[in-house]
Amino acid sequence: MSQDCNLDRLGLALRSRRYAMIVEDGVVKSLDVDDPVEVAEVSNASKVLEKL
Repeated sequence: MSQDCNLDRLGLALRSRRYAMIVEDGVVKSLDVDDPVEVAEVSNASKVLEKL
């Protein structure tokens, strides 16, 4: 999925980006990636629930 990012500048090394994915019957219906990675604006639970 290529959602890795290097957060050495924050002392965290290689991590996964913040993202939310909705999958239905093995098909990705929605993929929202937070940018910047430090802020959970589109991957938080309330945003995901709005899409369901």
